[in-house]
Amino acid sequence: NWCSFMQSKLVTYIEACMKEKYIVNSQQPCLNGAPDCQKIMYRTALKPVYQVKQKVFKSLQWKCCPGFIGKNCEQHDPNFILVSENQTEGREEEFSKHSISAYNDITTLKNDIKHLSLAIKRHESRSDMNLCCNHTIANVIEPLNISVEILSADLATIKQKLEEHLLIFKKLFGSNEELVASNISLDVTKIQSMLTRKVRRQQKGQDKQRDKKKPEKHRENMQTISKRITVQTELLEKDSLVAFHVGFSEGKDKEKTLRFNETFLNYGNSYFPEHGYFKAPHKGVYLFVISAEFSSGPALGQLSFSRGYKRTLSSSQRKTPNGNTMTTFAMAEMEKGEKVCFELLQGSVVKRSPPGTTMGGFLIFKT
Repeated sequence: NWCSFMQSKLVTYIEACMKEKYIVNSQQPCLNGAPDCQKIMYRTALKPVYQVKQKVFKSLQWKCCPGFIGKNCEQHDPNFILVSENQTEGREEEFSKHSISAYNDITTLKNDIKHLSLAIKRHESRSDMNLCCNHTIANVIEPLNISVEILSADLATIKQKLEEHLLIFKKLFGSNEELVASNISLDVTKIQSMLTRKVRRQQKGQDKQRDKKKPEKHRENMQTISKRITVQTELLEKDSLVAFHVGFSEGKDKEKTLRFNETFLNYGNSYFPEHGYFKAPHKGVYLFVISAEFSSGPALGQLSFSRGYKRTLSSSQRKTPNGNTMTTFAMAEMEKGEKVCFELLQGSVVKRSPPGTTMGGFLIFKT
């Protein structure tokens, strides 16, 4: 007593169309007692783009056949009129004619609906492509505009810092032609001695000029002050000797922080080999050099400062019999107690003696 029929339902749903890029700014937390240390950093991230669509879902349903009612279609419908056989034959003949005509109309309508459905799908696909392309172009151009602004600001900052460093360099060493002609290497002891001699020469010149202009008693006072300055300069020179040079020839290279097992220099005892980091004993400007001999295959490492600054070393070569050596420099102003270490994020380094992976640094001047 059950008859089947098809039921159609229009459903609205959301579908992912593509992914777009956007800029995220983040900043590292400050160390305890470190004022104005936060630096804003920018990175790109992806987020999905969604689109609202509609679909027609068909399902097979069941109902009581004509002449039956009730919950289980077991009861006869008292309002159902049964047609006699003669009437049925006449009506069947008439109904067959109408059925053939209706069938032809339904077939034609079905074909029209099929063509219209295909046309609608083509139109929707073109609309989706145009929407996605428009989103893609907008999402590509917008981050580029932001990146250009960020790069312009960073370039202006770097230019300003470079001018400040050049000014400090000229104040420290005078003419750069004389420094090149003297063939002086960046050795901490030599630099400190040269700075001390320069300070003493300037002090002696000032003392001579003051001696000519002022009376004898004042000259004695100035000589006393000069002796105090000389003693302070010697103490400053002894206290400012901060430099280290370490190498990695054997040990564990699977840990994130690489612990250098060979120590060549460690003035000031500021490098801690058991922990693998350098700790700044004074607030000042430091220069660091890291040279990593990576094993064959892709590798990634970085010089990491505790305030969040990173200096990356990477090797994207395929696996070869020999490794690849990468070197980078970093100059940074550090607070007292701030740490710096070398982190191995991917791959491994070559273990050999003498070591091919080394790290060094020294204090240029206090601030």
